[in-house]
Amino acid sequence: MIRAFSDTDMDRVLDVWLASSIEAHGFVEPGFWAARLDDMRNIYIPASETYVYESNGQVTGFFSLHEDTLAAIFVAPDCQGEGIGRRMMEKAKTLRARLSLEVYKENRRSVAFYRSCGFDEVEEKEDPHTGHRALVMVFGAVHGGELPSAEPERQVGQFRSGAHPLAEDPHPCSSAISSSRSTNN
Repeated sequence: MIRAFSDTDMDRVLDVWLASSIEAHGFVEPGFWAARLDDMRNIYIPASETYVYESNGQVTGFFSLHEDTLAAIFVAPDCQGEGIGRRMMEKAKTLRARLSLEVYKENRRSVAFYRSCGFDEVEEKEDPHTGHRALVMVFGAVHGGELPSAEPERQVGQFRSGAHPLAEDPHPCSSAISSSRSTNN
């Protein structure tokens, strides 16, 4: 079941986020993610519209929206490949007519997952927090015939500049930079 995030979900959401981030991003030092737990807890999750996937009373995944950006989508590593990610993505699509996200180019499984969900690549850039290449992907407007602007708004780690509490230090933690095992997440 997908439901709205509750403050009581915070610890489990952070556990899912950290474990999935480390597993999906073997090319980024694990300490990078651990050092961002407090920001996730105190800034990014509270600033987002977050939903959790719950099964048998246990949160096994979550996604966060910030305006029309899919700021995060994560499935617990031991639950990946069960269709949870796909169900959460379908829910996110019902909540927004257009979605954008960033994903590390090296995270091939996630890139394939987003393509299979109808996202198109519109930009490639360097992530300033890690130095790794990231893809900006969009669902919605591209499919509706409207092309993205040649100079999309600055997005790093999903939160748009000017719209997030840390506009001068964009979100380095989120991802739609998740999903390490299967494109059926």
